[in-house]
Amino acid sequence: MSEIPGTGLRLLSFDGGGFRGLSSLYILKEIMQRIRRDEQRDDIEPWQYFDMIVGTSMGGLIALMLGRLRMPINAVIEQYIKLTEKVLSETKYSWQDGIFKATLLEEATKNIIHRYSEPRDKETLLLDTRPDSCKVFVCAMSAANMRASIPTHFRTFTAYENVTPNCKIWEAVRATSADPKFFKRIKIQDMGLQIEYVDGGIGCNNPADRILKEADRIFRGAHVACLISIGMGKGDVLKIPEPGLKENTIPLGTLDVLERIASDCEATHNQMGMRFQRFKRPDPDPGVYFRFNLDDVPDDAKQWVGLGHIRQNTEAFLNLANISQRVDEAAKAIRRREPRVLLSDVAR
Repeated sequence: MSEIPGTGLRLLSFDGGGFRGLSSLYILKEIMQRIRRDEQRDDIEPWQYFDMIVGTSMGGLIALMLGRLRMPINAVIEQYIKLTEKVLSETKYSWQDGIFKATLLEEATKNIIHRYSEPRDKETLLLDTRPDSCKVFVCAMSAANMRASIPTHFRTFTAYENVTPNCKIWEAVRATSADPKFFKRIKIQDMGLQIEYVDGGIGCNNPADRILKEADRIFRGAHVACLISIGMGKGDVLKIPEPGLKENTIPLGTLDVLERIASDCEATHNQMGMRFQRFKRPDPDPGVYFRFNLDDVPDDAKQWVGLGHIRQNTEAFLNLANISQRVDEAAKAIRRREPRVLLSDVAR
């Protein structure tokens, strides 16, 4: 297939990471500000520039707000802060499953959907039938098959392979964010059966690899212009707590398995870097794969030091000369949309 200028796919991936998602939002905001500066436009949003967006855990919530609900980046930041503060406002007894109330997350998510979905309905379905829709999917793990470490993709678009339930938007948010540390699992109705799901971060906390595979199935024969992968800050590997006495959501026998398959985001990043390295042109070519992830972001809600701390750290990170240069290069790759790498060559 010949390469047609300006037709390369632009892919965006958000890591999971508990409530640290504000960091990734400020990173994306800076990228969008550089694009607006170069395009001399103030009215452009991520859903207009990315062909596909993926997210895991709270990164999944961000992906759906940006792509499915088409929310402006500033509105996503505002609503994410409100949601985080609401969810963190109440904790549960230590013997219950998850330290936070899933009902608070559901309520906050439904309020966002009611305000920003096209029908203004909190029960809006995940499937997006608009012809100019940005394709979005989020990752969750089937509670019955966590050993396989193979995520379920909840999609806003129609797929003919590995079809998953067309649930409601809020259900997809609950499924991808059901981190056993924070929330109890969710049951979703599918063809008369109730399937239980837990946080996709247990199996793929960095879904950059998943978006390549998904894009290759949907955009057959297409080329990639850029893959933007945004982390939520480097933290310890997920520690899975013992199950609560009330729901017994995680069997004791699988705790060791869960800790083994807890995703190492940086390991996935290293794999992506090696995968794309062979397609890099001689310097000063910036490449196709862009990864943004900073250190020193709290990864445990019990050690929460405030959203302001995350914003300050992220802004300091973005002010580093080498990072600022990479942001400029990423913005340029998004704008140019040059077809650089055949999807099938990197989607393993």
